[in-house]
Amino acid sequence: MNKLTSYTIKEIHKAYHDKLLTPTSFVDLCLQKARQTSDLNAFVNITEDVAENHGIESEKRFYIDKNIKPLDGITVAIKDNFCTKNIATTCASEMLRSFVPTYDATVYARLINNGACLVGKSNLDEFAMGSGTVDSIFGPTRNSWGNNGETDWRIAGGSSGGSAVAVSSGACVAAIGSDTGGSTRNPAALCGVVGLKPTYGLVSRYGLIPLVNSMDVPGILARNVEDATRILNCIAGPDELDSTTIKREHKPVKLEDDFDLSNVKIGIPQEYHCEATINAEILSRLNVSIDGLPQKCQELLHKAATAQGVVDIDQLDPIAISLQLSHQLSQKMTDEYEILKLRQKNVELQAEMNRNARFLDGLRSELQSSRDSLAGRNPNPDSIQEHIKQMKQKVASYEESYKKAMAKFSKLAVPECEMPEKLRAQLVALETLKADEAQWRLRADDALFASRARDTFSRLRR
Repeated sequence: MNKLTSYTIKEIHKAYHDKLLTPTSFVDLCLQKARQTSDLNAFVNITEDVAENHGIESEKRFYIDKNIKPLDGITVAIKDNFCTKNIATTCASEMLRSFVPTYDATVYARLINNGACLVGKSNLDEFAMGSGTVDSIFGPTRNSWGNNGETDWRIAGGSSGGSAVAVSSGACVAAIGSDTGGSTRNPAALCGVVGLKPTYGLVSRYGLIPLVNSMDVPGILARNVEDATRILNCIAGPDELDSTTIKREHKPVKLEDDFDLSNVKIGIPQEYHCEATINAEILSRLNVSIDGLPQKCQELLHKAATAQGVVDIDQLDPIAISLQLSHQLSQKMTDEYEILKLRQKNVELQAEMNRNARFLDGLRSELQSSRDSLAGRNPNPDSIQEHIKQMKQKVASYEESYKKAMAKFSKLAVPECEMPEKLRAQLVALETLKADEAQWRLRADDALFASRARDTFSRLRR
């Protein structure tokens, strides 16, 4: 990692003041780093022009206007499920590949208003549904620690893995992710950076395309706690565009220089103890037998195994619970949508069947009238031929209508045995019409033969 791109916000601003760096030169360094580490796939879109324009504005405020903002010249990455005006927001999904928002998410707008420079939009699991940043149409994001080529790499965690890798690789100073049940903290832990999920309502969610609306919040990834705190103070606070934000003004968070961690306690739930069989495997690798351990150790291992056996693993993993609920909800919505489409297709098909039934009734009526008119007199072969011609046209028209109905029915995901009653009735009626047509042909042939016989007999008599 380039040492300059590993500086904290305080160190970068000091370098600006001492003119060891300028905002534009630092932006260029970060863009160069983003391109050099493209194999990590942290970004779905590197916004060079936007970053350079932001850097120029920061440089003006630093050296000309003397009106420095808290994040002037600080490079950031934004997870690609936050809307950015005139910059594509894809959620790593084919569905939104060409979606370009007409407005900015509040978090992004506040970062830019405080002087930040956007390096690019970062990769994620599609629609933030995942915990490894491997389910993206742009491919998986690789952890910058332990990446040894196409076949030997480690996951970055997710779903904000792209944001975490962008920070850990030095392509930007800080990044924004989104957090449902660990989607910022998980990749932060795997990539060696600081991840923060602010309290729900502290940071506006306007412009965030959420996985779970009632749980998602914008998350922060940075190199240390102080940088994460500075980012939080810039983006937190009420937003009239998001009714779920806390209504009182945000009181900036301050870190004490002499903060003492010696009295901080970290609690680990008793249920998190591993099974005995995992401990047995470890002991076997060390060539140590459980029976050879002190009695007290054996009792503790037995208690841990018993406690683990009665605990449902789903109770221990909120991320798994969230993903499971999201999967069930998605499956239910998919099933309901398919049922709705099927019902709509059935309505359309039924309307078509009704039209065909009315046509069939008219055809039957005409056929019966023709039979009645010919029943009481000797048929004329010419008139029968004409009648057969008309019959052919009607049968052909009905066959075409029937084929269209069958084509629509075949597109539905319905077994053939479930064919609507009216469609089966039409099929039977069509077969009846064909049989009637054959009978009329025979009758016409008989009449023609009789007519020719009469003509021949008349000639012989003459």
